[in-house]
Amino acid sequence: WPLGEVRLVRAIISASDPNRPVEKPMTLRLSLLTSLLFFALSSWADSMYFAPELITEDISFGELTITKIYDGRDREALPLWAIEIRKGEILISRIVGAGFDDYAISQGESIFVGISNSGYPDTAYLVVDRYGALLSFKRHLLPTEMYCQLSVSALREWYDSESPDIHFRDVGNDAFESIPSFSVRGCDGGRIDFDIQ
Repeated sequence: WPLGEVRLVRAIISASDPNRPVEKPMTLRLSLLTSLLFFALSSWADSMYFAPELITEDISFGELTITKIYDGRDREALPLWAIEIRKGEILISRIVGAGFDDYAISQGESIFVGISNSGYPDTAYLVVDRYGALLSFKRHLLPTEMYCQLSVSALREWYDSESPDIHFRDVGNDAFESIPSFSVRGCDGGRIDFDIQ
């Protein structure tokens, strides 16, 4: 029954447009198989394994503790990524959907910068001051020319992860640190500058 319907549709198309070639069943099957194979391989190439565990990492930053959190225990959803900023036992802030792979703290411990080449979560960089305030937060929406490699979802390579070489520009005096910008070694070897505010 469905085969007869397909032949009827082809006959109608051929009758309405005599110049249009009717695709042969084998050609149609091959193009469909090729398309499915392409999409399957594309998604497989960018797939990631998310460990079903809770991982935390504490980083001391002056009087603060910055905690990176990864929670992949809920297998029904994507893992939770978050950053918690504490002063002693007091939670100052919790930023859900944020993370970083590399970080640096300015010499006078007034600025913390975290950076990432990962699309999970999609944080490009974040900047926190000595009081725990989030001064700047950028998702992976940097200009396309800044990236050396991009994948569908996982890879967002914009800096040299082997040697990020984060530098702070200090315009303060010896007694007080004042940092309006920072720079990172880009994946192409050049410097990338960012204003903090």
